Amino acid sequence: MSSRRGSRVQRARTVDDVPTHSPEDFVAGHPSQAVVPITQGASSAASPSSSVVETPSWGRGSGHRGPSRGATERRLEPGQKWNVRVIGGYGVGEQGTNFISRTGIVIRLHSKLWQKIFSKLPEETKNGIFRDLEMWYSWDRTPQTDKEMLQHMTAMHKGWRGMLKSKHYKGKTFEDAVASVPPGVDPSDWRTIR
Repeated sequence: MSSRRGSRVQRARTVDDVPTHSPEDFVAGHPSQAVVPITQGASSAASPSSSVVETPSWGRGSGHRGPSRGATERRLEPGQKWNVRVIGGYGVGEQGTNFISRTGIVIRLHSKLWQKIFSKLPEETKNGIFRDLEMWYSWDRTPQTDKEMLQHMTAMHKGWRGMLKSKHYKGKTFEDAVASVPPGVDPSDWRTIR
């Protein structure tokens, strides 16, 4: 019988076909890492000398990420915001990575695929982007930080566009590429990517 701890497989010590555990088995923290013995005489479909390891279908070691998208934002109380420092258009600090991730999501909602330079977006679109970010995050907003953030958004959007193009467009005929619209992309925008 074995269990996983990190990336190593560990064997449980057995005495008379019943696994025993050292105290460190329970310190690991995650219930899927502990070996759960089945006592003899328990009503179970398993044989009396077998043991069961319960693991979730997601999480560490399963190859699936689990229900984590947006989990950071869900921890906020109503009316609260995460404080972020913006340096050179990038979020810095404890919530900087989440800020950048949220920025990528917001710019995909507000901009068209064919738009290349965010400083040339209509004011209404820019205000919508910043309004959505300000729902979750608080930073010192100045014309300079706005300019730097728009430059960073342009780079993020170009990277996303390039990834879509290489995965779904290059090496295909125009008709095939237009027919295979990636998820989350407006089909009318997809025709203009060339």
